[in-house]
Amino acid sequence: MSDEPLYVKFSSLDDLVRLVAFSATPFLQHAEVEGKHVYFYHSMLFGGRPMVYFTLRRERIDKKYVVYNRFNDSLSFSDKL
Repeated sequence: MSDEPLYVKFSSLDDLVRLVAFSATPFLQHAEVEGKHVYFYHSMLFGGRPMVYFTLRRERIDKKYVVYNRFNDSLSFSDKL
């Protein structure tokens, strides 16, 4: 079995946030790579293989937190936790 990570690209930030919101460790991370903003979530498969879920954006989210409202399935952004 390979230790290489598996990558899953999401077409939208909304879909990635929905996955992260229902995970055991709901932390969305950010990196800038070659002028693009990569938002990603890292987890491990049962066999110990790394899994990286990500989406690309042209613009950086200008707030510190992504807030997902499960009741009305909406995203917002905030500087307050």
